[in-house]
Amino acid sequence: MRLAPCRSLAALGCLLLPAALAAQEPATITGTVTGESGPLAAVAVSIPELGAGGVTREDGRYSFTVPAARVQRQSVTLTARRVGYRPKSVRLTLVGGPTTQDFVLDVNPLQLGEVVVTGAGTTTAVEKLGNVRNQVKSELITRSNEPNVVQALAAKAPNVQVNASSGDPGASSRVQIRGLRTLIGNIEPLFVIDGVPVTNYTFSTTDLNPVDAGNTGVGGQAEFGTQEGTSAPNRMFDINPDDIENVEILKGAAAAAIYGARARRTA
Repeated sequence: MRLAPCRSLAALGCLLLPAALAAQEPATITGTVTGESGPLAAVAVSIPELGAGGVTREDGRYSFTVPAARVQRQSVTLTARRVGYRPKSVRLTLVGGPTTQDFVLDVNPLQLGEVVVTGAGTTTAVEKLGNVRNQVKSELITRSNEPNVVQALAAKAPNVQVNASSGDPGASSRVQIRGLRTLIGNIEPLFVIDGVPVTNYTFSTTDLNPVDAGNTGVGGQAEFGTQEGTSAPNRMFDINPDDIENVEILKGAAAAAIYGARARRTA
């Protein structure tokens, strides 16, 4: 009569042993993701709350393991995502051992909105920008065969006028955005390369050469000469057009406000 409780406890231990062993082993989640055209590759399948997941192979199969310490028979969300398809999620109980879950994703007809980084260092959607944004691809710049980057932008963006000072090799080029804004000031827009403002000013060292001693200015001081018939290149001429990935031209007062007082001439 005294052995009956022991037998009952032993039987209870035998029943609880598989559950304890299952809780101590990791969980392996596998499955296949397909679309309307067959298996889908590069689909991210993950459990967001645990930070665990994997990516499908060319045959649409995926597999990843959750460590045993994180398997507590809890309810988790398994999500499958891929660009161009609507994401899908299912709720399942995470237990030790293998678990199979397949997904069938539907095509998302909506296009992914483009995101840009503004001059303030923040990201925003293109549709929310308060200024016009024209982009010139590197293929168009290379195809122009212009050694001067500024001259290569000619006729590639609306309301952007590119003028060359002369036809001499290495002559400077200047940009006007939306016409002439000043009669005596500089009208060059602000160039920003990889987040760094770059000047495109033209400066000739021949301006520092004094004229002959017989031509003196006020007080007997020698006056400085002009360019003396030489063509000075603009500073953007130093950049190789083949090294440029793309060029973005921002126009309007909103674009000038992003980059501060130096960009006021882009308005």
